[in-house]
Amino acid sequence: MALKLNHGEDDLAENAEMNLTPFIDVMLVLLIIFMVVAPLSTASVDIDLPALAAKPQAMPEEPVELSLDASGTLRLGDAPVQVAHLAEAVTLATAGDHDRRIFMRVDKQAQMAPVMEAMDHLRQAGFTHIGLLGAAGKQ
Repeated sequence: MALKLNHGEDDLAENAEMNLTPFIDVMLVLLIIFMVVAPLSTASVDIDLPALAAKPQAMPEEPVELSLDASGTLRLGDAPVQVAHLAEAVTLATAGDHDRRIFMRVDKQAQMAPVMEAMDHLRQAGFTHIGLLGAAGKQ
C-alpha cells in the first residue's frame, strides 16, 4: 500500500495568463445588442414637403466628358488629349464657361496620379465643378 504525503507542494503550477473567454463573450453579446438596437434608434418621421416654385435646372445638352482608361490615355469626348493641353481643350469645349460641370469617367484599373494631375490642370484653369462618374448597380 502506497502513501503519499502532502508537503505543501501543489501539482498545478500557477498560471498568470488572463482568461479572455468571458471578455469575448460579453463583447459578442454587446455587438448583437447594438446591431439589433441601432436600426430602431433612427427616427422615421413622415413629412409632407412643400412644393417648390423654382424650376429644376436644365441639364447641358452636350455634357463635357473626360475619360481616363486603364492605360492612362485621357480623352475629351472621343478625341485623345494630352494633359498639358487639357485646359485649352476643355475651355474650347465649354466655350469659356467655367461654371459648367465636367464629368470625368475613370477606369477602375487606372492609376490615381493621372487622375489627380488632370483634375489639378482643370482647377488651375478655373474649372472647379468636376464630377466623377461611376457605374450604377455594378459591383
